[in-house]
Amino acid sequence: MKNEEKIIELLMEHISRTDKMEKEFKEEMVQLRRDFNQTNSRQEALMQDIQALQKSRQAGG
Repeated sequence: MKNEEKIIELLMEHISRTDKMEKEFKEEMVQLRRDFNQTNSRQEALMQDIQALQKSRQAGG
């Protein structure tokens, strides 16, 4: 195999690995975004619960 062919083969392998890593990274980012949004929603729900409890205490107390 000529040097040029070997270089091209190695570059193609590198590109393939890089593409795979990029795809995995993007998938992880999507999952992190989903997790963050879920956490945010839970936090908002908890804050609403806390506010409702505070109001009910004020009304009852």
